This record gives sequence, C-alpha cells and structure tokens, in this order.
Amino acid sequence: MVLIGASLIACGGLRRPVQSAIDARDLHGASAAYERFRHADGADDELLASIAELALEEAAMGEDELLARTAVMQLRSAGNAGLPALGHIADAEGVTEARALALAHLVRRGRESYRGYLFSLLESSDPKIAAAAVISLRAEEDQERLVALLEQGPTEVREAAARRLESGDESLLPALTERARNDPSPRVRSAAVRALAAIGEGAASVLVDRMSDEDGTVRAAAIRALFTASLEQATTQTQRLVSVPTCREGVEAARLAILRSMTPRAGDDSGVLVTEELAARAREYLHSALRSPDPIDRSQAAVALVSLPESDDSSAALAASLERETNPVVRLGLARALRRSSLDELANATLRELVTDDNANRSPMASLQAALLLSANDEEAALSHMEAVLAGENTFLRRIAARGLAKDAARPDEARPFLQDEDPMVRIYTAGGILSGLNERL
Repeated sequence: MVLIGASLIACGGLRRPVQSAIDARDLHGASAAYERFRHADGADDELLASIAELALEEAAMGEDELLARTAVMQLRSAGNAGLPALGHIADAEGVTEARALALAHLVRRGRESYRGYLFSLLESSDPKIAAAAVISLRAEEDQERLVALLEQGPTEVREAAARRLESGDESLLPALTERARNDPSPRVRSAAVRALAAIGEGAASVLVDRMSDEDGTVRAAAIRALFTASLEQATTQTQRLVSVPTCREGVEAARLAILRSMTPRAGDDSGVLVTEELAARAREYLHSALRSPDPIDRSQAAVALVSLPESDDSSAALAASLERETNPVVRLGLARALRRSSLDELANATLRELVTDDNANRSPMASLQAALLLSANDEEAALSHMEAVLAGENTFLRRIAARGLAKDAARPDEARPFLQDEDPMVRIYTAGGILSGLNERL
C-alpha cells in the first residue's frame, strides 16, 4: 500500500506541472513537463491532446497569417475537442482573420454571445475578415443587408452572402439569378445556384440555364440544385446527360438519380422519385465512365460509386476497371470504392501495391494516401512508408503524413516528436491530427 501510494503521489506530482503549464498557456513549459511525465509514467493521449490544442492556439494567434489560418482550420476539423482553443482565440485582442474565423465557427455552433462582435467586423477593409463576419447576419432579418453585400461586396463577401441567402424567399430570385448568371467568380455563381435551390420550382428555369455555364463546378452545382428545386427538370436533365459523353455534371446527375430512386416520395404511396429505368441508365453511365480515356472522368466515377450503396454489378465494374487501370491516382480511387464491398481484399491488395517504391516514385501522394488507409489496420509496410515520408524532404507530404500518423494510424505518441519539427506547418498538422484523433475516440 505504501508503494502504491508513493507511486500515485509521484504520478500526480509529475502530471500537475503539465496541467499547470497548459492552464497558463505556456506551450514550451507544458511540452517539457509532459516529457518528464511521459518518461516516468508513459504516454497519456488526453494530456498530449491538450498540448496539441495549445500549439494550435499559439499558432492561430501568431503573426503569420497563413499559419494562423491553417491552425484555425485544424481546430475546426477537430470537432468538440477544438472548441476551447477556438474560444480563447475568439476572446483574444486585436482583429485578425484567424480570430474572425474562430468567431464565425463558434457562432455557427450556436455561441450567440459572439454574434454581436462578429457583426461589427462586417465593416473591415480586409475582405477575408468581412466574409467571415457575414455569418453574423440572419437570412430573414438582415436580408436587405445581405443582398447589398451580394451585389456590391468583394468576391469573398459575395460568396458568403449567397451562402446566407438560402432561405427560399422568392423575392430573392432576381438578385440570386443575376449572381448565378453574371458574377465573374465561379465560386460566387456556384453559391448563388445553391441558394436558388431553396426557392424551388420558381428557380428551375434559371438552374437549367446554369447547366450551360462555362465552369464545370457551376454546372455540377446546378444539377445538384435541380434535384432539390424541381425533380421533373432534374430527371429531364439527367436523361440528357446520361446520353452524352462523360462529363462532371453527368457523373453527379447519375449519382443523384440513383440515390433518389431509392428514396420514397414523402406522402406518396406510388413509389420512388426516379424511375428504375433511369436509375439503371445512370448506373450504366457511371460504369461506362470508368472506361473513359480521361483519368479525371474515371476518378470522378469511382468517387461517385463510393457514395452509393453497394451493388453486385457496380462491384464487378469497379473490379474490371481496377484490373486494366494503370494510373495510380485512379487505382487509389477504385480501391477506396471496393473497400466497402465484398471485394475488400482485392482493394487492400491494390493499396499495398500502391505503397511500393515504384508507385511511390510515380505518384507520391497516391502512395501516401494508400498508406494512410492501410495504417488503420497497423500494416507494417504502410507505417514504414509513412516513416520514410516523414524522414524525407517533401514538406507537403510530410505534413499529411504527420497528421495521418496521429489520426489515421491512431499513434499520437509516435507523432509527438513532430510537434517540435522545424517546419511550422508540420507542427500544425501534427497537432491537428492528435486533436482530431482524440475527438474521434471520445
């Protein structure tokens, strides 16, 4: 009993300085104290996550805008685990993009006490700060102000305003139509198209018109919007698209048609939203896209099939495509799709092949992504590949690998040294992976 009591006292004595330094927002002191604690008592994932959170908070409050913005993004992606640090950033002094992003995220999460200050940032001369502040406006109460920002604001602000105008109010049709058709930014046009979807049938003709936009992202947004606004027009457009060569909006239309064919119509006992015939044509369209000469088309078709419930014919089409495919990026997408099927062993074998040195040289990112997927199963080759990437000189890949080691491989203690990496982005990505991993396990 005396020995156990002494051990507990020692443990508590070593833990206390770590927590005290964290409470004092002393990252250096907390890191040093944690190393002493870990040496004596072993790793503690929750304590390490608190240090990771502090590291992101410190980066978000730094002078480098890119690092600060990235740190806030990592905190947002960590879910509930990132909220305390976001609160500290929101309560800090000064007006920065990082603080505005933190405030906006907290308002979006229901922290109404921050709305008033965020509202005051609408007048900022920095368009990124002003865009973040748009979330403080309510679609119905502040509609006039939002329309003014939609029509006259900088690009970032126009996009944010369009996102806030998804209220379905038919009086917004002229303003949103103008932006959807004539705004110089594809991002704003896409946002306006999504807002038009809420209006319903009254916006259907505009959405059909936007199917001819010069930008593929706008066309894809338009077909998605049509499936919300007007099923009749959506099915008409889908019938047209699955009859022409593969295109981005065609892949999206086919995917949505298949999903809608499985969804009963509310209050209607007659059947489904999309006919079985059209759904079958849509599925065949996706299968044919797997044979497109364009690797982007093949990748998009694989991604679309991932989002759909498994079917025997799709699994067979994916397996056949995988057998003839030589592009590592497309092979990764096909393997990812097959992992959800009864052919998961074929998928994992493909991922193991992608991790080999030959493929790593051809497509380093595809190889790393394959390793991340396999690392969740503690596959040694995948973990070794991640270690090799972390020891290499490609800074972007090192960031992805550091985050993946902490989150995907669920090895935060092994990722811990990279919190001290010479590359500040690696430090931020590592901290984000540690924090996100803990959030998923809690």
